Amino acid sequence: MFEGPIKIWSWNVAGLRACVKKGGHKHIRESGADIVSLQETKCSEFPAEINALDEYPYKKLLMTNEKKGYAGVALLSKEKPIKVEEGMGDVDFDDHARYIQAEFAAFFLIAVYVPNAGQKLVNLQKRGRFDELLLNKLSALNERKAVIIAGDMNVAHQEIDLRNPETNRNKTAGFTDQERNAFTRLLDVGFVDVWRTRNPETTGAYTYWSYIGKRFADNVGWRLDYFVVSQRLFDKVTSCDILNTILSAFSFCQCALLLTLCPWHDFDPSREMATNASQKRKEIYRYKASFNVYAMGWSTKLDNHLKFRLAIGSFIEEYNNKVSIVQLHEDQGEFGHLGTFDHPYPSTKVRTDNESAKSVQSIPNCHHFSLFDLLATTGDYLRIWRIGGHNGASLEVRLDNNRSSEYCAPLTSADWNEVDVSLIGTSSIDTTCTIWQIETGQAVANTEHAIGGNVKTQLIAHDKEVYDIEFSKLSSGRDIFASSGADGSIRMFDLRHMEYSTIVFEEPSKKPLLRLAWNKQDHNYLATFAQNSNEIYILDIRIPSMPVSVLKNHTGSVNGIAWAPHSTCHLVTAAEDCQALIWDVHQIPRAVDDPILAYAAAGEINQVQWSSALSDWISICYDKTLELLRV
Repeated sequence: MFEGPIKIWSWNVAGLRACVKKGGHKHIRESGADIVSLQETKCSEFPAEINALDEYPYKKLLMTNEKKGYAGVALLSKEKPIKVEEGMGDVDFDDHARYIQAEFAAFFLIAVYVPNAGQKLVNLQKRGRFDELLLNKLSALNERKAVIIAGDMNVAHQEIDLRNPETNRNKTAGFTDQERNAFTRLLDVGFVDVWRTRNPETTGAYTYWSYIGKRFADNVGWRLDYFVVSQRLFDKVTSCDILNTILSAFSFCQCALLLTLCPWHDFDPSREMATNASQKRKEIYRYKASFNVYAMGWSTKLDNHLKFRLAIGSFIEEYNNKVSIVQLHEDQGEFGHLGTFDHPYPSTKVRTDNESAKSVQSIPNCHHFSLFDLLATTGDYLRIWRIGGHNGASLEVRLDNNRSSEYCAPLTSADWNEVDVSLIGTSSIDTTCTIWQIETGQAVANTEHAIGGNVKTQLIAHDKEVYDIEFSKLSSGRDIFASSGADGSIRMFDLRHMEYSTIVFEEPSKKPLLRLAWNKQDHNYLATFAQNSNEIYILDIRIPSMPVSVLKNHTGSVNGIAWAPHSTCHLVTAAEDCQALIWDVHQIPRAVDDPILAYAAAGEINQVQWSSALSDWISICYDKTLELLRV
């Protein structure tokens, strides 16, 4: 067990053999550090001077298998870790020796050397893959116990972290939007940049200076080296120092950092675990927005750190509206606001790209979708956004299928195909449905948009306005979709046979049908409801024209429906009676008289969604409130 305050030293040595020749090992010893993380060691074995540091009985050195004198990380510790893992499980990066994970009783210590994006950003895409792997790895570890990252992250996160931000933005490795956004995402999932958080306004504090010219003397530098810790560990930090005073003896210009934590006995992992477990038992989480919330969509990503991320859209009766990206940190019991961006007119639907489609090999450049992390919104046009950055997302492309006119027909809804991620369907008040083919190109730099789209097919779907569209998993799971409209009908289409459609249902009084939802497990069933109605129709497409069941327990107009992602017989409905009701319809065609669960909200519910990645959670919105409910 470490005695007294815990000291951790991190240093990019730019070649360990050269470093010790200049006395670098003496600085390590004089620091009294309990744990040492070294990056860019560039050697196949420890120099004798490092082996002679007897106070560190545990030593681990990783060397690259590909290129001699390149990369490499090392770990020294006065206490033997419980367990040590080498690499992140990806051969492209593990062969370059960039990651050591050491588990101690109260935390994981990560020694990491993040790859550089290269001259002219030639390795930016590969760097993006590394950042994504690292984010997933650290997020998963953070759910088990606290994490300390000690290493060269090769990014200047904020403008204050380098001397010349404007001349380097999106031109120089380490200061592209992609790299900075990746670091932002790391902080957003429950981590803290220790030095910057403790020194939020300090300028001119750098850890790297180029060899060229008098960059060190003139302090023209970058802050590329970091201690990043779990949020719940931050209050254990007593100091964090950039040690640039030792650089005068060295031919390289990258300085060390020293982190000091409170004594070991102040850590109480069992108390932390109990606190986390207590927080995770919460049944309801609330987020208060600055606007009335209407549109709402869950992240469909399966990564643990993204499952509780949602997009919410405003309903303001004017041109200027908003979309916010928010994230629930369940271990803390709090929402984090990831950003808000402007949206013309209210967004009628927000939809993220589907995680399940990442494995489809027939789609050109399909893997780029998962890298970009996309969001689709509808209003006046279909817009595709790339999630990330200080505003939450940036616009990739605005898609318009009527470029010959200066006017546009508002879009009422959209759905992203769960099997073929390149397909998005939209519905419009001009009686049409449009299927868009979304295309990607390889991202060379973040300054250029890499997403585009073309109309795959457009058809007149109804006699009046079309209010909703949703793909079905029938057949191949790619080609069939249904729509609902103001003419009171549900119609089904097949992309392989667009010359005809099937009328599945017509509302007896010809009331407009506002929304539809396909059963996620039994694809023969769908649900819909009419305007100003408290009834929900359950339809079986094998028995067209009449519902197999009608659910009637709401006392106000229904506004939303969603099927459970994991069950054939459960769905949730929400209405202006302030209720969210969960139904079990397994006994159909027998009557379903009452819901099995009911929740009373504090306002008229505008919409309800059931998370596909977290089947125990639904979301509702009313007034300025987003609520997540455990079911």
